[in-house]
Amino acid sequence: MGTLNAPAPPMPKSWRFVPLAVPVLAGAVSREKLFDAARLLHQHDLKALWIFLLGGPQETPETVNETLSFVAAAVPPPNAVNITAAMPK
Repeated sequence: MGTLNAPAPPMPKSWRFVPLAVPVLAGAVSREKLFDAARLLHQHDLKALWIFLLGGPQETPETVNETLSFVAAAVPPPNAVNITAAMPK
């Protein structure tokens, strides 16, 4: 059995981490660009982990629905999706 203090294995060189959180939160990346990115990933048979944070100060029921509809339309299995909801005080 492993130990919790064991170092994580190295990330395979074929994996790439492309953080888009800051540009998306700042509104610099449009919904159209996200669909383009998803299409290109699929076109090149690349898998991705999509991470969404809900509950920001600008969040509305409509923006939550937009996020969920994007996931349903553009992020097919075996891609992974993580949706986290921020909890207001």
